[in-house]
Amino acid sequence: MSLIERLNTAGEIAVWGIGYLGYTTLLRCHRFGLATHVWAPEEQHLEALRQGLYPGRELQIAWSEVGSVPPAALEQITFADSPERLLAKNLPVHVIALPNHGATSDNGDRVWETIAGHFRRHAPRDRKTLVLLASAPVPGDTQAFVRALADLGPHLRVVTAFRPDWVVEDYLYRSRPQALGGDSDDLVRAQAFLTRIGMETFAIGSFHDAEVYQVLMSSFQCLVSGFVSQFAFAYPENPANRITAAVLANCDLSRVRPTIGVGGKQMMTGLEFLFRGSPYNDLLSILKEAQAFNLSSILSYADFLARRGVGRVGILGITPQPDNRDLAFSPSLLLAEALMGRGLEVFVHDPHFTFETIRQLLPGVRHLDVAVMGSSSPLGSGDAVILMTPHRFYLKFTQRDIDEKIAGRAGLVIDNTGAWRHLTFSQGTRYHFVGDGTLNINR
Repeated sequence: MSLIERLNTAGEIAVWGIGYLGYTTLLRCHRFGLATHVWAPEEQHLEALRQGLYPGRELQIAWSEVGSVPPAALEQITFADSPERLLAKNLPVHVIALPNHGATSDNGDRVWETIAGHFRRHAPRDRKTLVLLASAPVPGDTQAFVRALADLGPHLRVVTAFRPDWVVEDYLYRSRPQALGGDSDDLVRAQAFLTRIGMETFAIGSFHDAEVYQVLMSSFQCLVSGFVSQFAFAYPENPANRITAAVLANCDLSRVRPTIGVGGKQMMTGLEFLFRGSPYNDLLSILKEAQAFNLSSILSYADFLARRGVGRVGILGITPQPDNRDLAFSPSLLLAEALMGRGLEVFVHDPHFTFETIRQLLPGVRHLDVAVMGSSSPLGSGDAVILMTPHRFYLKFTQRDIDEKIAGRAGLVIDNTGAWRHLTFSQGTRYHFVGDGTLNINR
C-alpha cells in the first residue's frame, strides 16, 4: 500500500511539537481533512490546547500579522502522553516540528538526538514510516539525525521539508514552495503527502543542500534588511520605504549568482555612486564589505591556482559586461594582475580588443589566439582556462570547438558565466561552473 493510500485509509498523522510550526501544521492538516496525533515536551502547552486556551495572546501576536491565530479543531486532535504512545499508533507520517538548534532535553541531549532514540526503540518495523523534519537546523545536523536512525533500515524514511514562512498568514493563505532534501524515492513520498495538504514543493537536493537553502533564505532577507536600513540612514531626506518597495518589486534577482568578482557596470558603479551621493557614506558598511569581497574573491581564485601549481592561465574576456568595450570595474584585469603577481604566466583573449590594446592594459600578458587553439595551444594539462565574460563569440562554441580547442589542452576550466555548462569536457579536463559545488578553492 502506497503512502497516500495508507494516509487516506488512516486519515491521520503524527505531529511532534505545538510551537509555531507544529500548531500551524495542525491547522493545515485539519483544513484538508486529516486528524492529528500530537505530543509535545511542554505539558502545560498541551493542557492549554486541550482547554482551547492555546496559543495565548502573546504567541498570537508573535505568530500573526494581525495578532489573531485561528483556533485548532480539537475534535481532530488526539493527545499522546508520551513519544512511545505516539509511535505505537503506527501512523504513516510523522512531522517533527521541534527545534534542534540550542534546545536540549531533560537529560542534556539535543532534542533531535532524543527523538532519534525514541524512534530507534519504539518505531514500528513492519511498515514504512515517513518522517518530515520541519525546522531548519545548523547545516549538518540533519545528517547526524539520519545516522542515528540507520539501524532502522528502510522502514524509516527521513526527508527535510523546511518551512519558509514566518507568520501564520504566510503558511495558511499565501504559502511558498517548501524545499525538500533527501533521497529521491523519499522525496516522492514527501511530495505526495505535502500535495495532499495543499503544499507546493521542489527538490533542492541533499539534506545538507536543504539546510543551507533555508538558512541562506533567512540570512539573505536579514542582509537585505540591513542594507536598506543603512540606505535610510545614508539618505535620510529620501522616502526610503517607497524607494525600497519599488526596488524590490522591479529587481531582477535572476542575475544574482556566485561569480569571480561582482563586476558589471550597473552593479559596481551603483555601489560607487551611492557612496558619492551621500554625505553619510560612512554608514554604508555593508556596501563597503561588498566592494572588499569583490576584490578578495578574485584574489582567492588566484591563490588557489598558485597553490595548485598551475603554471599558465588563459583568460577569456576582459570586460565586465558581454559584447561591449567598457572596462570599468573589470574583474578580469584584476585577476590577470593577481595571477602574474603570483608568478603565473597569463594568456588573454577578448574578441572586442586587439592584443596590442590588451597588452597596453596588462603589460606582461601573452596572446591567446583562440582561433588556432588546438595542437598549437600554449596551454597544457597542468594549466587552466577561465571563461570570464559571456561574449557571443564564446557562447557560439560547439562541442567540436571544445573538443578541439579546450579538452585535453587544459587540466581545469573555470566558467564564470555558465556559458559552457551544457557541453562535455573530457580527456583529463575538469570543468567547474562557479557556484556549482564541484570545487573548493579554500583548500
